[in-house]
Amino acid sequence: MVEAILQAIISGLSVGGAYALVALGFSITFTTTKTLNFSHGEFVSAGAFIGMSALFLVLGKPISSTTFGDAVPGAGAQLLALVAALGVMGLLGWLLYVIGVRPFAGRPGMAWVMSTLGFGVILQSIGLAIWGPKPVVVPSPVGDAVIHVLGVGVRPQELLTLAVAVLIMIGFDRVMNRTMVGKAMRAVAANGNVASLMGINTNAVMIGAFVISSALAGLSGFLLAPIAQASLFMGLTVGLKGFSGAMIGGLNNPRGCVIGGFVLGVFESMVNLWQAQWREVRSVRTGDPGAGISPHRPVWQQDGGEGMKRDQHLLMVVLAAAALIGVTSLFGNDYYLRIVFMMCVYYLCAAGMNVLVGYAGPKISWPGRAVRCRRLCSGASHHAH
Repeated sequence: MVEAILQAIISGLSVGGAYALVALGFSITFTTTKTLNFSHGEFVSAGAFIGMSALFLVLGKPISSTTFGDAVPGAGAQLLALVAALGVMGLLGWLLYVIGVRPFAGRPGMAWVMSTLGFGVILQSIGLAIWGPKPVVVPSPVGDAVIHVLGVGVRPQELLTLAVAVLIMIGFDRVMNRTMVGKAMRAVAANGNVASLMGINTNAVMIGAFVISSALAGLSGFLLAPIAQASLFMGLTVGLKGFSGAMIGGLNNPRGCVIGGFVLGVFESMVNLWQAQWREVRSVRTGDPGAGISPHRPVWQQDGGEGMKRDQHLLMVVLAAAALIGVTSLFGNDYYLRIVFMMCVYYLCAAGMNVLVGYAGPKISWPGRAVRCRRLCSGASHHAH
């Protein structure tokens, strides 16, 4: 049992590292421009496929290929693919800001939300036209041999993802607090008008924020592709969970966003372990050999009143989620358990949307403050009348 828990924690931290990179990208754009890229998930998928296409080109295959066959790219090819993925994704981030965000930012309404969503639809459509919907198995740059430590089997790609996420977090924190670039970004985040009067090129800082955010999304996709296969549809769930991780830590807190991504990854992994253990218990009770433990892997790879105080509201939500997970574990099946887990993720995303439209303010964090969604409902009811 100890080995299983350690396995779940390590796997959760590795997947959580990818979520943390996505969450950090959300935080960068929100703190500097007060906008978000709602096609961030599609940028994750695009990063995976751009890196994969670069590998195909190095191996002499067409970029529309869907299999590597027996070809194994070398370290130089993998490094070149990484640079290509980061460069192209940074360019796409600049393009998104110039044509999809800057013309609508600062104006009444939320036209930039629809603009970023539409940009993601275009990206996905182009990807489907080139590569199709079939997932592609991508070779890992560090090999696929499982490393056994204290009875726990870990894939090298998982350790690489975790290490890269931690290094990115440390490096970004150092840049933000000890360099002029970081101070300029913090100044623009605090007050763009004052920063402009002080001689800071706020437009360049905002473009840089979108370039860095998009590059982080591409890096996340590049690291996840060898673990979970490259798919044009994997970015949606990764983006949602990355946004949820940002809501856990607070959108205006880069450190909290990273920690939130790791927490969400470990929580997801522990839920997978929990449901696997209950399947084993049910197998023993019912004698069903088909109810054994399934291999551990991320969920997105599997077939799953007005006067109330905020803390009480938060407690009720957490207790309700725990009760639902417990009931479905005892009496339900894996499908319902995954549905409950995604309900928790969507709740955090709904909270984030309420923050953006101004019903809770931009400084919401988790835990401590929860969103009063009733205001949104009452506002909609008022407009309806």
